[in-house]
Amino acid sequence: MNRRESIKLGALVAVSGTAFVAEKEVLVTADLMFDGRRFVEDAAVLVKDGKVVRAGPARAVGGSSARRFVLGAATIAPGMIDLHVHATHNHVPFDRILRHGVTTIRDLGGQVRGGPQGPGRLRYLGSGPLVTAPGGYPIPTWGTGLAAVVTGADSARRTVSELVDRGAAVIKIALEPGGESGAPWGGEHASTPPPWPMPSPETVLAVVREAHRRGRKVSAHIGEHRGARLALAAGVDEWAHSPADPLPADLLKQAVRQGVRMIGTLDTQSRTQGAMKNAKTFVSLGGRLLYGTDMAHPEIPHGFDSQELSLMTHAGLTLEQALAAATSLAGEHLGLSPLGTLAPGAPADLIAAAGDIRKGHGGVKNLEFPLLVMAGGRAIVTP
Repeated sequence: MNRRESIKLGALVAVSGTAFVAEKEVLVTADLMFDGRRFVEDAAVLVKDGKVVRAGPARAVGGSSARRFVLGAATIAPGMIDLHVHATHNHVPFDRILRHGVTTIRDLGGQVRGGPQGPGRLRYLGSGPLVTAPGGYPIPTWGTGLAAVVTGADSARRTVSELVDRGAAVIKIALEPGGESGAPWGGEHASTPPPWPMPSPETVLAVVREAHRRGRKVSAHIGEHRGARLALAAGVDEWAHSPADPLPADLLKQAVRQGVRMIGTLDTQSRTQGAMKNAKTFVSLGGRLLYGTDMAHPEIPHGFDSQELSLMTHAGLTLEQALAAATSLAGEHLGLSPLGTLAPGAPADLIAAAGDIRKGHGGVKNLEFPLLVMAGGRAIVTP
């Protein structure tokens, strides 16, 4: 990504909720902190003018003049980042998402922009509609409103350029023939039964090259081996899901070699045959599995999903690695580091949950109902 496009991407990040002015200086202390990469005991975070000033052992942080939140038996963490939601299309209230521990969302099929930015608001990035073939997914299941139909390479380049000009933070392409067992989009209620058309290899390559020229990653909706092969051949950057059908090992090995990132969405795909199997193999091969939930599906919470994090640990990540996949590594993937950390200079997006979240699924569950939520230095939920 060149510097000009990187600046534009940073500028288009939008947030939504109720407008507030950030607190001047705030000190948050707790028995435990996850800073985006590791746990620190007896910890504190000092925030000033919407940014993290210092974070670490409480004795070294200071902040004698700050407003204080002394939380005691609690865990401080960066605000969670969900890399796969459908909040705008399904009208999920942004304030609800924010109050339940997620401070940044990336909407992969909805509005390009989510509202004005400012302290106390949900940080929003959007892809806009899915680039797809005529009659291709998501048209058979969700209608034309989420589709940007392309008819060839020239059409694909124009469409990608238009989406970026409108403010798209990422380009999403649909490589989905349908029919996978248990998939939420599988086609049982589709207007047209599978198989559905997919873009040609030349069209997919044109999408990827134009997106990269404009400084954007490409996220591919894939559910089985044909879509995976198309994505890999064109150099797609990420898979928006762990595929619903089991993939051959050679495809997963190739994905790891090419540096493809996988967004899990394991909870919403819990009825599929392949999502967990693929994620386990991918992780075992050294692939990077990132946190995303497909939020707005009926069974997924409007906020942090502790079950998704638990499933990521079953796929082979440690708790620290899974939390990093929802914080620091997610911010890095978005090109917005140090977002997702409590490092000096990071946006003061942070949450705190009751107790020690390392103690079983019940501990992580508390992240769904935080004691404290701060967005851009403004406390939205307080003890």
